[in-house]
Amino acid sequence: MDNGDLAIPSPDILAGTTTRLPYLLIADEAYPLKTKIMRPFSSSNLDIRSEYFNKRPLRARKCIECACGILYTQWRILGKALETNEEYACLIIKTACVLYNVLRDFEGNVTDECNVDTNLG
Repeated sequence: MDNGDLAIPSPDILAGTTTRLPYLLIADEAYPLKTKIMRPFSSSNLDIRSEYFNKRPLRARKCIECACGILYTQWRILGKALETNEEYACLIIKTACVLYNVLRDFEGNVTDECNVDTNLG
């Protein structure tokens, strides 16, 4: 990521607005503050706005962790190192993501199963 090898897209317009926002990786406090990483404020002496902000990345991480957990449960191959070249590994992961979305559409929304906290107030 520091060398620019990670193919993060350029900033794009947020749907339904004219605001241009960058694509970011969501991380927790253990990661260093960098240009392409969004992480929460340190948890000591936060004002209301900072506490509210901290709930957003937490909510996103919960959704991501839930999706990864479901992917792992359905396709255990993702629980270990893929013994193939980088190109095929990317195809396997992308295929699993597509299958996850197809199954989610077929079986219904999985948000309730993930216990995602939608109360951000």
